[in-house]
Amino acid sequence: MADAPSRMWQPKARQIAARGTEELLPFLVYFINKKHLWATMFEDALPGNSDVADQYRRLTAEDLGKRIAEEHERARLLDEKTSKMTLFLALGLTILGSVVAVLLRDVGASPIAVAMKYGLLVSILFVFIGGYIALTSLGTMPTFGYGTAFCVKAKTAAAPTEVVLDALLRQETANQIRQVRNEAAFQSLRNGCFVFAVVLILYLFTWTRATALHRTPPQPCAPLAKRSAALSSQERRSVAYLASRSFRP
Repeated sequence: MADAPSRMWQPKARQIAARGTEELLPFLVYFINKKHLWATMFEDALPGNSDVADQYRRLTAEDLGKRIAEEHERARLLDEKTSKMTLFLALGLTILGSVVAVLLRDVGASPIAVAMKYGLLVSILFVFIGGYIALTSLGTMPTFGYGTAFCVKAKTAAAPTEVVLDALLRQETANQIRQVRNEAAFQSLRNGCFVFAVVLILYLFTWTRATALHRTPPQPCAPLAKRSAALSSQERRSVAYLASRSFRP
């Protein structure tokens, strides 16, 4: 009975660890998921869960054809969204490169400066990985349920519903790859921007502090100032006394 709470927390701990890995290292999760989904998309059997296929069989071939057309439109929208992300990425890299050049020149060699430099490297790494993932959308993804060969096969097959069902499941898998790709690119860019914002805050803090210390004039010590004034008065009296002694006959 003592092990029951630990067994209950194990699935939740795995979910938290998986979610944390996906948020911190989204590109790693993307490459793993892409490999699995790509293998599933081209396997001989129907891709996906058999329960999903059983539910789809309740639809007619015409309804499944409409679903394929919807998945084709969804694929177009996903690719268009990734293309826009690539455009914003190009602008962001230009601005980031200019700011990095200024920061690395003025940070100096303090421990905070070293942390800022490593933070900038991590930020640039996240941004470039996110850009690479986004640029993969310019490549051609396979399209299923499309073309003359598919139409001939669907009309001449003994079970045309199975042919359309097979194309629909494979097209859905291809769109899952697109969706995972967009999410990984966005999360990588988000992490890079977050790290860069932290570095920028540290830079502004150190710059403001250094400017304040440079502009504040040093204040003399009050006892020392009084002592200097007293010593000057004594010197003046000594000079006057010696002058009066020197003019006596």
